Amino acid sequence: MFRFPPPTRLLKTLVGGLAALFVIEALADNWFGLGLTRLLALEVGSLSPLALLNIVTYPLAVFSTSVFAVLIQLFFIWWIIGDYERNMGTETTILLIGFVSLFTGAVCFLAGLALPIPRQVFAGPWPMITGAIASMCWRLRGHGTLSLYGVIPMKAEHLLYGLAGLSLVNYLVSKSLLQLIASFASLGGGILFTEWTRRGGGRRMRKKVRRGLRAIDGGRKGKSERWMN
Repeated sequence: MFRFPPPTRLLKTLVGGLAALFVIEALADNWFGLGLTRLLALEVGSLSPLALLNIVTYPLAVFSTSVFAVLIQLFFIWWIIGDYERNMGTETTILLIGFVSLFTGAVCFLAGLALPIPRQVFAGPWPMITGAIASMCWRLRGHGTLSLYGVIPMKAEHLLYGLAGLSLVNYLVSKSLLQLIASFASLGGGILFTEWTRRGGGRRMRKKVRRGLRAIDGGRKGKSERWMN
């Protein structure tokens, strides 16, 4: 049965903050001509100092002329990130968002310098969504079943393979090498994050995050089935 994750402080901050940024960027770009979205987005293929900063800021560039596309992103953030937080805890989720976003941004930046990719803009919070799915799938591979939408039971590794396959199909349709690289980078970032935390990485950072947050207990011990609502 489909159900939304509860509205935690992290979800409210993340979804509400990105929604507010959309409005601010729409006003700044459409009405005042400031080009705020362009300043935040990562220009792949550029070596400017701003491009290095944009490895961090590109998820904040959410403005699009399609309001529906932005709503879809916010929906998936609430759904996927919320499920991840419910299973893994608030501190781990915050670290995942930062890790995957930075890793994907850095890979795209380097790919723009090393590969024949036309100079273009990369922006938006999608990497944190696919990274969260990849992280959970990698953690549960061989151990549990994911219930997609609460209806379709499937092995965790099969969902991961499906996402990789969809990335390849999207490349065949769009011919965008950058999107293919970004998709695999976000999936790989989620896997790397899971292995890093399994080996004890991020303990000090999680403790620092915990000081300012009321955490949600993660883990769901003793259950072989997880919900990917």
